[in-house]
Amino acid sequence: MAEIKKILGEKKKIIFILAGIVSIIIVFLYFPLAGKIAKKNKELSGLNVQLKSVNENLRVIQELKVNKRLIKEGEASLVIDTITKQCRSHFLELKSITQKEKNIKDGYSLLPVYLEMEGGPFRQIGLFLSFLREFEGALITVENIEIRRADLPLPKISAVVTLAIHISNE
Repeated sequence: MAEIKKILGEKKKIIFILAGIVSIIIVFLYFPLAGKIAKKNKELSGLNVQLKSVNENLRVIQELKVNKRLIKEGEASLVIDTITKQCRSHFLELKSITQKEKNIKDGYSLLPVYLEMEGGPFRQIGLFLSFLREFEGALITVENIEIRRADLPLPKISAVVTLAIHISNE
C-alpha cells in the first residue's frame, strides 16, 4: 500500500511538473504569438482593403482607356513643344511660356509650366484644354487657370494657365 501511495505521489509530481511546463509554454509562447498573429491579421485586412481600392481604380482607368504615362525628363521639351504647337493650332497667341524648377514627389516629379496666351473666342481656350485632357503622350494636369477679357479689340480673352507635366524619377 505504501508503494501505491509512493507511485501515486510521484505521478502527481510528474503531472504537476508537466502542467507547469505546459502553462509556461502557453504563457510565454502561445499568448505572445497569438497576439502577433492577431496584429498581423489586422494589418493583412487593411492591406486587402487597400488592394481592393487599387483594383477598383485600375478597373475604372482601364474602362476610361487612359493612355497617359509618366515621361522621362528628356522628353519634357518635346511635350512643351507639342503644347506650343497646339496653342497655335487653336488660334491662341502664346505671349510667354515659362518652365519652373521641378517639384520632386515620391516616385515622380512635377514640372510646372506657365503659359500666357491670348485669343478668342473663349471656345478656343476650351478646345486647347480639351487637347490637354486627351493628350496621350504624357500625363499633364492643369494646376491653375485664369481667364480674363483682353484689353482690346474685343472679343479677345487672355489666359494664364499653369500646367504640371508628370515626370518619372527613374
